[in-house]
Amino acid sequence: GQVLLVNSGVAERNVLVVLDLASGRTRPLREGPWSDGHGSLSPDGRWLLFESDETGRPEIYVTPFPGPGRTFPISTDGGRNPDWRGDGREVVYAALDGRVLAAPAFPEGDTFRVGAAVELFRTVPPQRDYREWGMSRDGQRFVIVPPGVLEAKNELRLIVNWPARMETRK
Repeated sequence: GQVLLVNSGVAERNVLVVLDLASGRTRPLREGPWSDGHGSLSPDGRWLLFESDETGRPEIYVTPFPGPGRTFPISTDGGRNPDWRGDGREVVYAALDGRVLAAPAFPEGDTFRVGAAVELFRTVPPQRDYREWGMSRDGQRFVIVPPGVLEAKNELRLIVNWPARMETRK
């Protein structure tokens, strides 16, 4: 509730910007010729997951927050759109081939380790600059936007409190 992470386009790259809501000041997460984005703070606020193309392809990293500190690699063969399980003990991300992977997270003081990533399920490879899936806090349920849905001229209506509406119609 004290900071906002913003993907900001600068020239032909993205910069992950940290906005301090109290002061209104902004600062880039890192300085360099690469693109960083898709930041996700750990539930305890001590670690920041993000995507970067520093190696020439998108990979997932974690760094202490608010920093400074060492950047630790999470993905080993490309990755996009990282997120934390609600308890902070697992990192979930999309591999470039469409697998959604989960890796156990082990923060230890100023260092961070991840265990071997396991495939949760397969979907289409990440096509957009935003995440096409969402996860429940316990990491047991996922919602996926199928390919083509966002381009279609469809409407999605979400009706909340529908049982009460049914009662008023009786």
